[in-house]
Amino acid sequence: MDRRKQSLLIFLSVTIMVALMLTGCQSVQQAEVQPQSKDTTPTVAPAATYVPPTPLASRPPYQPRPLPGVQNWSGVSSFMFGSNDASWDWSKQNMGNNSAVRATVRAAGITLIRTPLTRADALQRVTAIEQAGATCLGVLHPEDAAQVVHMLGKRCNLYEWQNEPDNGGPNVNDYTRSWNQTIPTLRLINTQAAFIGPAVSFANLEYIHSFLQQTKAAGNLPDAISYHTYPCTDVAITACPQHIGDYTIAVQKVKTEMKQTIGQSLPLAITEWNYSWKPGQTPHDNDYMRQFTTASLQALIQAGVTISNQFDLASGAGNGSLDMIDPTTGTSYPQIKALSTVIEQYKPKQ
Repeated sequence: MDRRKQSLLIFLSVTIMVALMLTGCQSVQQAEVQPQSKDTTPTVAPAATYVPPTPLASRPPYQPRPLPGVQNWSGVSSFMFGSNDASWDWSKQNMGNNSAVRATVRAAGITLIRTPLTRADALQRVTAIEQAGATCLGVLHPEDAAQVVHMLGKRCNLYEWQNEPDNGGPNVNDYTRSWNQTIPTLRLINTQAAFIGPAVSFANLEYIHSFLQQTKAAGNLPDAISYHTYPCTDVAITACPQHIGDYTIAVQKVKTEMKQTIGQSLPLAITEWNYSWKPGQTPHDNDYMRQFTTASLQALIQAGVTISNQFDLASGAGNGSLDMIDPTTGTSYPQIKALSTVIEQYKPKQ
C-alpha cells in the first residue's frame, strides 16, 4: 500500500471515530434535557411574616406616660365618656355593618370605644370607630398582638392586655408573665401607644397587687390600671341607687393598693361598667337608666377615674339588655341619651 492510500485510510478512520463520538455526546445531552412543563401558572410567593423588633435585654425601667389623645375638659378626662363595641357575632347587625348605629354614636359624642382586635378584623373595627368619631381602645391577645399593633400603626394608640383574666382566664402569674414578655415589644412597634391592664372582672385587689408587684420588679409598669364593675347585679331597680357609692369605694381601694405596692398612682380605667353583667337584668329600655347613667358617671368623675367605658353600644350583649342603641335601627335607648347629656355638660364649647 502506497503512502497516499495509507494516509487516506487514516483520515477516514479518524473522521468516523469523531462522528461516532459526536453522536454519543448528543444522545447524552438529549437524555439529560428535561422537557418543559406546559403548566404556566405563576407561583405566588408566601405572604411575608411580620417579625417584631426585639427589646434590649438590659433596659431602664419603663416610666408610665400620659395617655395619648386624652383631653382635659374642665378638670375631667375626655375619656370618661366611652363605651364598648363588643363581639360582632352576637347580632347580625352591629356598629361594623350598620351606619345608623355609627351615626347615633357620633351624634351622642362618645369619645372612646373599646373593642376586641384580631388580625382578621382589626382594620374593619378601627375604621368603624373612626367613622363614629371616637378614639380606639383595643383589647389585645398574645397570639396576634404584635401583628395587630403593627397593622394599625398610629390609628390606635391605646391598648388593654386581654379581658377579665381572673374570670376563667390565666392566673395572675401567667397573665403577668405574658405581659412582661410581650408589652416591651409592642412598645417598640408603636412608640406612642399606652398599654393598660390587668382588665380584671371587678376591683380584684389580690390580682391587681400581684400584677403591680411583678410588673414593677420587671421594670414594666402599665400606663393605667383597669378593671370592670356592675354595681347593681342581682339588685332591683328600687335598691340600685343605694349601690352607686360602690364605685367610689372600689376606686379608693384600688388607689390605696397602688400607693402601697408601687409607691405611686397610675390612671384608673373602668373599661366595663353598667347596671348588671347578667343577661336580662339591665333595664336598658327603662327610663331609670337615665338616672343610673348620670349618677354613675358623676360618681366616677368625682372619684378621679380617667377612663370609663359603658358596656355596651349595640352588639346584642346580654341578649340585648346591655345595649344602649338598637343594633337594627340605630335607635337610642335611655342610657345613651343620658350619656350624651352629660357629655354636653363637660365638652368644651366650640
